[in-house]
Amino acid sequence: MIHPSPLLRRAILADAIFSGVSALLLTFGAGVLAPWLNLPEALLRETGLFLIAYAALVGWLGTRQAMPKPLVVIVIAGNAAWTLASIALLFSGAVTPNLLGEAFVIPGWCVSTRPQMCNCTSGNLEIPGSMRSLSSGRALRGPVGIAPE
Repeated sequence: MIHPSPLLRRAILADAIFSGVSALLLTFGAGVLAPWLNLPEALLRETGLFLIAYAALVGWLGTRQAMPKPLVVIVIAGNAAWTLASIALLFSGAVTPNLLGEAFVIPGWCVSTRPQMCNCTSGNLEIPGSMRSLSSGRALRGPVGIAPE
């Protein structure tokens, strides 16, 4: 179990909220969105159904005082994988979204990766994976965004 920094907790809760809103929009609005975005209705609806379960898990995780470290790692890694999969989908040629469809997919990259991109605590800017604080240059203990036990 870990005791998350306030930034990590807010990022996880924001992820749950945005994922939940996206889940509802995609699940119940897939038929309306598909022609506007030039994306397959089934892809939109199934993505929405997946996001319902994901938002519930992340919402539950964000309300815990102490979070199970493996779940935090899964959420962060899952967001990175979602970003890569979104990019791969657009470049694969499997779908041919119009400009609005591309604009709909691209913000998902930002939303899913931005909260974990930096952690500002105690006036230090810390980048995950670097194990260094950019402001002080000092080495960090443990994964960034996770307060040491």
